[in-house]
Amino acid sequence: EVEVPVTLAGMVGSPAYRNGGHIDLAMPTVKMEAVGETLPGPLIVDCSELHNVEPYGRVTLGDLQDQLPEDGTVRFHRCYKDLNEVEVVMCYDPRSVPELPLPEDYDDPNFYYRGGKYILNPWGTYPKQ
Repeated sequence: EVEVPVTLAGMVGSPAYRNGGHIDLAMPTVKMEAVGETLPGPLIVDCSELHNVEPYGRVTLGDLQDQLPEDGTVRFHRCYKDLNEVEVVMCYDPRSVPELPLPEDYDDPNFYYRGGKYILNPWGTYPKQ
């Protein structure tokens, strides 16, 4: 059992990206099972043909099966039940995601009162005292 990294290729040239879509890597690593000492290389996901369709475009593990060796020494882990439903990359239009209001009891962590100072970030305080 080994975790294999996933790399995106052709993202900037994809029709989804050029039309304002956001391409998101949903799985930075994929669990695989390997027989013997031969370990698989990183999976390269070609996003150049990814389109922004409703509700969103996607690349699944089933689309990446052609990158596995044909001799059967490497396969996707058994925890992935349906390879055509496990999403590796997704593409969506960020304008289609509604913005939700914050809950009434939300406390902004940037304005916690710690030791007489309002902490804005790790590098300084606001207001300076």
